Amino acid sequence: MTVRFTPEPGVVADLARSEAAQEVTVAAAEEGMAYAVAVAPRDTGEYADSFEVREELIQTPTGAVAGAVLSNAAAHAVHVEWTDGYHVLAQAIDHMEVG
Repeated sequence: MTVRFTPEPGVVADLARSEAAQEVTVAAAEEGMAYAVAVAPRDTGEYADSFEVREELIQTPTGAVAGAVLSNAAAHAVHVEWTDGYHVLAQAIDHMEVG
């Protein structure tokens, strides 16, 4: 027996922009943020306290999809990430991909 599924046009795109998809992406980013905070250097604590997650529509070649952005707003975040070589955000991404 062969079963075929043919979604109605636009259903997959609607799903990719749905509130449920948004919740999943935000939850993944928040898990990444928790990991980043846990492994962040703490010379002053400002860097560890400056992670944030925000909902964002991500533009793809086929249209916008639900997404989330994990970032660090500390003025010295680039220095911590690249000059000091901690790569905390890269580690958080690796953690989210495995988790």
